[in-house]
Amino acid sequence: MTIKLEYFSALINVETVELVGVYDITKEKTASVDILINGKYGTTLNGFTYLNTWEDNEVLAWANEELKKYQTS
Repeated sequence: MTIKLEYFSALINVETVELVGVYDITKEKTASVDILINGKYGTTLNGFTYLNTWEDNEVLAWANEELKKYQTS
């Protein structure tokens, strides 16, 4: 998938996505997620929500889905 993030001038062909950090707001059961794309493009995604708790694999799956919002045609 090729994406165009708001604060980047280049198009990015996403090959890998790594979690760098999850900043949990437990009272609201939401989190912002820092990711690293292709080992060199860092960004923060906001809006991850959960019911009771979360696992890394759930956050990573959410981040991959969230990146589709930035996909170019």
